[in-house]
Amino acid sequence: VQRTGFSQLDSAFDKEVASQGAPLFGQGGQVIGAMAVAVPRVRATPQTLAGITPKLQAAARAATLSLGGRYPNFPLSDSPAVALSQAE
Repeated sequence: VQRTGFSQLDSAFDKEVASQGAPLFGQGGQVIGAMAVAVPRVRATPQTLAGITPKLQAAARAATLSLGGRYPNFPLSDSPAVALSQAE
């Protein structure tokens, strides 16, 4: 999570479910929560998961900012070339 800004689990809690999660941050940059998406394993293709990741990160960033938090400069998905800008 510290490197990419999200976590991904495949059948960790339930063999039929894949999930991704992204942290929410407070004013001091501390983690105050998280949001997650769970997908039935049969639908969790690499393309599906790759499409969810940037949307989940954008939603986590928006929620963090709406709570008055500061979102770190994580890469989008697993690509260091594209980064979210740090909140002012």
